[in-house]
Order: sequence, then structure tokens, then C-alpha cells
Amino acid sequence: MGPDDTSDEEDWMPYSHMDQQLISIKLPGSQEVFSEDTAFPPTKQELRAAERLDDLNIRVESLELELKEARRSRRKQNNLLFSMRAKRAPIARLPDDVLLHIFTVCLAPEQPLALNFRRAPHPCTAHPTWYHRSILVNLPLPVILSHICKRWRKLVLGTGAFWANMKMDRAPPVGHIQFETYLSRSGNALLNVVIRRPDVLLWGDVHNPADRCPRLFRLFRRVAHRLVSLSIDSCEHTCNEVFLEFHDRMPRLRCLSLQTSRCNKGSVLPPSEPKKVFLPSLQSAALNGTLLGLDLFRLAHIKELRIDLEDMPFTSALSALHSLWQCVDLQKLYLHHFYFKNPPPELSTFELHLPQLRLLEIGHDHAAVPLPWLARMELPSLTRLSLGYMRRRRTWLDAPDLSAPFRPEDRERCFQLHAGITSLNVTFEGGACGPGTDTPDVLYTVQLLRDGALPRLQDLTIQPDGEMARRGRCHSSSRRFRRSVADMIHTRFVQGIPLRTLRVDPPLVSGEAWCINYASDHARKLREASVSEVDDMGLDGLFGEQDDRAIHSCNLKE
Repeated sequence: MGPDDTSDEEDWMPYSHMDQQLISIKLPGSQEVFSEDTAFPPTKQELRAAERLDDLNIRVESLELELKEARRSRRKQNNLLFSMRAKRAPIARLPDDVLLHIFTVCLAPEQPLALNFRRAPHPCTAHPTWYHRSILVNLPLPVILSHICKRWRKLVLGTGAFWANMKMDRAPPVGHIQFETYLSRSGNALLNVVIRRPDVLLWGDVHNPADRCPRLFRLFRRVAHRLVSLSIDSCEHTCNEVFLEFHDRMPRLRCLSLQTSRCNKGSVLPPSEPKKVFLPSLQSAALNGTLLGLDLFRLAHIKELRIDLEDMPFTSALSALHSLWQCVDLQKLYLHHFYFKNPPPELSTFELHLPQLRLLEIGHDHAAVPLPWLARMELPSLTRLSLGYMRRRRTWLDAPDLSAPFRPEDRERCFQLHAGITSLNVTFEGGACGPGTDTPDVLYTVQLLRDGALPRLQDLTIQPDGEMARRGRCHSSSRRFRRSVADMIHTRFVQGIPLRTLRVDPPLVSGEAWCINYASDHARKLREASVSEVDDMGLDGLFGEQDDRAIHSCNLKE
């Protein structure tokens, strides 16, 4: 062969007619060669060798069992020895920085510490172990760590960040003393304060916040400049008034939550000129029924915003929607109880442009309301959308007609404008139907996805109404829903826009959610598929010979 010849060695070998004969010859197997019928009688040496082999096999099996038992005993002894050594581990020899790191991980500073001031029963009537259990259960972890030993107490008391997360919840007078203790031990650390229904702090009935709530007023005066997270949930206006008094002293505040309970629905603040609230470091805000209008806040640089419109007055809700224009850097928006009994003309023409918004969650009471408004929103960066029904009771919403159909072009246009969505979470209410048809709303949405809506969609979560879950898997509506979902999955596979994950979760039937997880790589072959009752579910089209695209795993649980 020349140097330029690239053929294999078999290519230049001469052809032989014996190849086919050699291939066609059937050689006898080992069992046929050594069969008792055709072989000669065994010799004594062969019999002794066979007995020796049997003995060796028995010995090997015995040794394997002993080895397995020895390994199990070794693991057991290792675990026992580790637990015994851990009890006498030299904790006192750990460096301070390592010990502080362990404390920091255990304390989880992102969670506010709850100050539990429950009154203990009388020692004569209480269970003997009540005090011991209550101390371990109710005391905050920094208090427990500070009573282990002198060294731990010194480290915990000397680290102000361990005492920076505080929560006041209907504290009696002794609670103020403990709250002051937390403040003194926190040093100069940045604070996370949670105030929930501080009724005992509200004294007097005058309009001056300083006279109406002296303790809370003094508290804000001392710690306003150190706050990084503030959450207020109160039945009174005083907390909101105090916040307005001191908002200009909170340059480091990053998280704010203002909530006013339903007991103040319809009431107004004392007449005064509202101040413009500017928090330069604010990144996340949650407003739930607060009497402070969203238009009072400068939210140009906020990243996350949560608004609950249920307990808001009508004018405040409209003002909150119009104030979203200023949130040019907003990335996450949550709107709950988005419903008006009679949509105002301003809402029908309202448009919104949020260039940085990536996640949008709308919890509404009826499908007819948010879709037209959502279809007019310009959200070029939106990747995650969640539409769900809020099943809480309606307060200021007494709509006379909840069955007004919405236009089909609203939903289709909504999906067309936000075609870049990669994650969709939809919750449906029983009885809701599609536009101009008796098709349930959940099936109508599935049909839109089957027809190619949202081509970039990868993760889909569908939560049917609880009535469908209670009817059972054999009901006609359940079968129709499952066949529609199966048809949608198969069609998107054929169209080349398969989903990555699908979850269908009946909300009222715990433990009976069924999921389908599969890869979107078209080059892979079908590896595993465990689907129960495929014919009944209508999922057999997924695994037909006409479409063997790359389902990596498909699991259906019921």
C-alpha cells in the first residue's frame, strides 16, 4: 500500500468464498459439548475437582456474607464513634470567627426574631416540665445561646447583628423592656423591625402623632437611621402617620411593608398636606390596604413591588395603577385582588410600559378584568407570568354580574405581545368559560397553547378548579381536560416548540398532583416513560411511532 492510501486493511485482502461458509457454520455451545448424554463418563479426578469447586463456591459465598456483615458493623461503629466524639468535641477551642460563623448560620438573620411574651401559668397549677419546654420553644435563639457558657454569652452579646431582627406583637409593658434590651444589645447594627397591631402602644385620641403614640414615636426617632427593613401591620393610622414623620430619616431602608387591616376600610387620615416619600435605597415594597397612596412614593429605582387592592379605596387603587409609570427599573410586580365592580373609563384606556419587568403575578377575582389591561401592557423583558383567582371574600367589590364575557382577541393579543414568556402559572375558577363558548376557561387556554401561543414557553403550571378535582379522575370533565392537555403536549412536540416541564396541580387534593417532566433536546431517544392508564388519559399520542422525539423522562402520578 502506498502512503496516500486511506483504506482499511480489509479492503486490500483477497476475497474468499470460504467466508460465507465459515459464517454459516453453527458451532456447538459449551452446554452441548459437556452434556451428560454425549460426553464420556467422568473420571475420579474430575469428580474430585467438581467437589472442590463446590466447596470453594460455598466458602466464597460464606466469606461474602461475612464481608457484608463486617462492612455493616464497621459503618455502625463509625457512626457510634462519631457521635461519641462529637459529644466531647473541643467546642471551647474553636476560634471566635468559626464560632460566630456557626451562630450566624443557625440564627438565619433574614428571619425576624419573634419576641414571645406569653404569660406563664402559676407554678402550682402548671405541669412540672412546662417551664423547661417553654424556655426552649419560646425564647429566641440569641437568648438561648447567651446562656450556654460565659464565652458564648460574651460572643453573642458582643455581636449586634444577632439582636438586629426584632418583632413586636401586642407586647405588654414587660415587652417594652425586652425590646429596649434588644436595641441596646444591637449596637450600631442595621435593624429589621416588624410591628404588628401595636394596640397597646396607642395612647390618647389626639391628632398629633407624638402625643398619640409616644413610645412608637420615640422608637422611630432612635432607630430610623438604622432601619434596612420595616414591616408595619396595624388597625390604626398612627403607624402610617409616624412613618410619614420619619421617612426622610431612613436613608438605608431597602424593604418596606405597610399594611392596614380591614377594620379601617373606608376611613381616611386626618386632613393634612401629604408629604412626598423618598427612600433612596428602597428595593422592595409591599402595600396592602394602606391609606398612604402609592403616588406619594418615588419608586423610580425600586426592583420589587407588591400591591393588594382588596382593602384599598377605589381612588387609591386607581392611583396605585397610574403610579406604576414611574417604576422604570421594576423587575417583579405582584397585583392581588385586581378587580373593579365597574371598570372605569380610565382603566379601559390605561396603558403601561415597564421595560425591565421580568415577573408579573396578577391575582384577580374574575378573568374578564385583567386580560384587556394586560394586553395593553408593553413588557418586552417579561419571562414569567402568573394569572390566578383570589378566592377570598370580596370587600368593596359587589359586582352585580360576574359572567360578562371577555373578548377572545384580548387573550390572544396578550399572548402575542408577551411571546417571550418562558414560565406560565395559571389558576382557574370553576364555572369560568371561554369567550362566546361553553368551553371551560382552562380548556380554552390549553387550546391556545396547542395552537402555538407562547412559542418560548418552557415551564407551565396549571391549577384547575377544586370542583374538577373533587369530581374524580373518571368524571367526563376530568377526562376532557386531560385529553386536551395531552393533545397540547403532542402538538407542541410536532411543532418543534416542546415544553420542558408541565405541572397540573388540583389545589384541593393534596398529594394527587401529577407532573410531566421531559427534555426539549430533539436528538435524544425515548429513555423512560412510566405513565399510568395511558389510554384513559389520552396520552398515547406522545409515544407513538410517528413521533419519537426526545422525551428524557415522563412521569405521571395520580
